[in-house]
Amino acid sequence: MLIQMAKKLGAKNIIGTVSDMKKATIAYELGAHHVLTYDDFSAQVNEYTDGHGVNIVFDSIAGNITEESFHCLAPYGTLVQFGNSGGKAGNIKTSDLHNSCRNVKGFSLGTTRASKPEMLQQVTEEMFALLKEESFQVPIANIFKLEDMQKAHDLMESRQHQGKILIKI
Repeated sequence: MLIQMAKKLGAKNIIGTVSDMKKATIAYELGAHHVLTYDDFSAQVNEYTDGHGVNIVFDSIAGNITEESFHCLAPYGTLVQFGNSGGKAGNIKTSDLHNSCRNVKGFSLGTTRASKPEMLQQVTEEMFALLKEESFQVPIANIFKLEDMQKAHDLMESRQHQGKILIKI
């Protein structure tokens, strides 16, 4: 979904990352221009950008992915940290920020919902409008019955799915 939103907002060169190239097809279908695995992706990103790096990185993995993201983030670029699915915290040095004028932004849906729910009202309205557009795709990996919630969670943790996991209530 992030690829499609980036395109809608005018992104010109979208580079996606996947855990396994078997997942690359869906990223290309949704509009990515390049798809890489998490293994040493910064070198390839810098090659694709002629050494300039990218203006923005969205990171939901954290750990060493966060650290490697800095190696391909352009000066004045932004790293948006919105998850920790890798289970390890990433380390960011202040010198990595001020020497290159890069910045980091964090986002948590749970924190925002609890602390500033009014911020989500506009975003929610825009998202639902976007989802209604015929051109916007929401690939569905699997639909589980409510009583099979554990199976759905196991699939999500395995990171072997492509698309959204839905629970039918």
